Amino acid sequence: MTTSTMREPARAIRLMVGIGCWIAVLVLYAVAVRTAPGRLVDDMAFQQLRDNLSTRSWIPDGTSLARSQLALLVIGAGVVCATCSVNRCAPRTTTAALALGCAPGLLADVLKSVLTRPSSPAEFVAHNSFPSGTVAAFAGVASALTFVARSRLQQGIACAAWSGTGLIALIVIRAHWHRPSDVLGALLLALGALEVASGMTRGARPVRVRPPAAATTADLENSGPVCQR
Repeated sequence: MTTSTMREPARAIRLMVGIGCWIAVLVLYAVAVRTAPGRLVDDMAFQQLRDNLSTRSWIPDGTSLARSQLALLVIGAGVVCATCSVNRCAPRTTTAALALGCAPGLLADVLKSVLTRPSSPAEFVAHNSFPSGTVAAFAGVASALTFVARSRLQQGIACAAWSGTGLIALIVIRAHWHRPSDVLGALLLALGALEVASGMTRGARPVRVRPPAAATTADLENSGPVCQR
């Protein structure tokens, strides 16, 4: 059994998980946004989180996020490009990573125009919407970093990006920009994109270039790791 054949079931599973995440976004919308009991639970969680987060001085306010989010996203895109360069990824892999970084935010904007949210007593600002475009954008960058991460350092950077995304989620709830369902929907959207992208491509693990049959042992030792996506 070849390595590529062994990977096929894993790739199929990741595809199914990604599609399942996207289906979960629609189910979450149908339950937490379109039904009265779901909205009640969502509003109660929103008010509880808002009250608790308002006393946490270590969480920045919405004004700070509004001023810095574009710069942070640009820096994140730069880190993704640098990671692809260090890993010597193929152009299609770099393109896929950048597309993965942008897709969740763009999909969130499209869904917000389609999945309308009824008014609620807990809605303090007019632009509460499902899912959160801000959280989806940062989760997209974290997904792209996870997609191309290979070394432990790169994986650590990806974990830090996900931690930062979690902080962004808390900020938008504290600032009354979004409710918990909006944030969860955005995270599911990005995770679904990551799983689908990973299922449709080969893993970016370091492998050695397969030399011709006549190659010498020295040639085998000198062949460096490359990104196979």
